Amino acid sequence: MGGEDNAVEVKIVKEGAFLHMAETGYGTERDNLDEPDAEDIQRNEADEEIARRLRDGESYRTIMKEMGISPKTIQKVKNKMAHSNND
Repeated sequence: MGGEDNAVEVKIVKEGAFLHMAETGYGTERDNLDEPDAEDIQRNEADEEIARRLRDGESYRTIMKEMGISPKTIQKVKNKMAHSNND
């Protein structure tokens, strides 16, 4: 079961007012995983910068002002940091 064809490939189909997934085949996880694009890389770099600033004791206000981000973005990174510290 694991290894060879362990990913179900589907497409989203709209029939009338309803959406559902229709099976199109099988493949490997490796063939179906997305490669990070430029936006993903930029977001990860920004998250690393936010995490560094939080570890350095910078305030939300300073981080928000200098990076042009929302407090929700900072909290998301802080939550990820806390979760990774618990692993």
